[in-house]
Amino acid sequence: MTDTPRSGELDLARLRFKYETILALRLRGKGDGPPVAELRALALEFPGALRALDVLTLAHVHDRIDEIVSAELDPGQVAQWMLAELTFARAMRGVKAVKAWLRGRKEIDAETHAKFARDVERLHDASLALLWKDDLPQIAEPPRGRLVPLALARVAATLGISADEARALVFRDDARAPTRSDQDFLGEEPPPEEPPPEEPPPEEPPLGEPPDEPPPDEPLPPDEPPDEPLPPDAPPPPPAGAAPEPLPPPPSDFLLELSPPDDEDESAPAAGAADPVGLDDE
Repeated sequence: MTDTPRSGELDLARLRFKYETILALRLRGKGDGPPVAELRALALEFPGALRALDVLTLAHVHDRIDEIVSAELDPGQVAQWMLAELTFARAMRGVKAVKAWLRGRKEIDAETHAKFARDVERLHDASLALLWKDDLPQIAEPPRGRLVPLALARVAATLGISADEARALVFRDDARAPTRSDQDFLGEEPPPEEPPPEEPPPEEPPLGEPPDEPPPDEPLPPDEPPDEPLPPDAPPPPPAGAAPEPLPPPPSDFLLELSPPDDEDESAPAAGAADPVGLDDE
């Protein structure tokens, strides 16, 4: 029993939703936390979509959205890769549902088949799991322990192509990646700054020759003019480290000029001074 997608069953809108979601996730700011709920929902509906999220460039995502829109408008534009991706997604969802039901069981007998027939209606993606009812032994022990080869074999049988062709359609390597990148849609990145050129190390003199001696330093100009000679009647300068002599006391008239008169009130305002601002000014 195969899950052949017919034209009426092609859910191109969901396939477009897959790539529109990938585009939105790629354009999220790096400062935002990982959208765990969105990633989980995308991976449940389209197994392998997280790989496309990591591998595809924005140019490829835009191209695929444009191709799907064209196929929605004109069924004659439906490409084989769209059939392969939809078939692979349905096959992987069914085989994963069966694998979860087996819970590591390796021995598949008649009782196991009978129990599966009784329980399948209660499984997640029951209609897709039922398509694998005859393949329980292969799912219990898949090739190389992986379920992807089983799903790819289902794609190959459904589309009438080889397993290698099915893999190439589902997991395209995107040979255009080296020529088109995310910068086609995000703008050119500024060129990296070039490091400053390194200064060459000083040349060492050859062995046996003395190094060049630097020229003698020129005398610096004096910061202050030289001291003038003292007059002959000047007292000798004090010895180094001696305390300076105290100044003579000022005359008595000088002290009287600094003392206010006794009958003058220092707290009274001076004549002509403006009155302080009070409540009357409001």
